[in-house]
Amino acid sequence: MNHLTKLLLPIFIVGFLTSPLVGDEKDYNSNQTNLIKKMKGVNIPSLSFEDVDFFEALDHMRKISEDINLVVIPHRAMHHLDVTLTLKNISFFDALGYLLEVCSLNMRIDDNAVVILPRDDWHDEDEDCDDDDDDDDDDWF
Repeated sequence: MNHLTKLLLPIFIVGFLTSPLVGDEKDYNSNQTNLIKKMKGVNIPSLSFEDVDFFEALDHMRKISEDINLVVIPHRAMHHLDVTLTLKNISFFDALGYLLEVCSLNMRIDDNAVVILPRDDWHDEDEDCDDDDDDDDDDWF
């Protein structure tokens, strides 16, 4: 694990744990509840993806409801996700939930946006994102 990761990981964990993930609506403030209601109010008659790149599928979801902000916390494994999903007569909220479930992703509802982020159990073979091969600087304190 590189230096920056060692310093920022506790901050990220605290921030992540204090931010609500999608769950019981009673845990949300009024802005978050309104956003969920807006997403549940958009009906999608038909939605079909067959071996479509995750980001292409997400762009399609953005076009369905242009007034809902979708923010992605990127992870390099997201670029290798292909989606196959067929849904009929479903709310935007539920369709987005199924899309993220198929891709093993989570969503967090903020006041003005839906944040899409990797699940806790996502990891790569190489957890160190630092591309330089110099391991001498790992013990800096």
